[in-house]
Amino acid sequence: MATILYVLLFIITLTLNEAGKILLFEPFRITAYRMMTIIVSPFLLILIIPANYFFKYNNKAQQTTDGVNNTPE
Repeated sequence: MATILYVLLFIITLTLNEAGKILLFEPFRITAYRMMTIIVSPFLLILIIPANYFFKYNNKAQQTTDGVNNTPE
């Protein structure tokens, strides 16, 4: 989910930047620049990487502890 939000934020930023260029509306470009600083921020990436890891780990742990034998015979 975090990765989807990250990509969505990137698409919104690109759209705002291009709209600002086409319409010659500088507030769009300023907003896109500030959003881009959030996207390239290392702190956001530091949060997304463990979030993906823990989601995959918890999903795998839930599959093995649901009471069903998941091992191939």
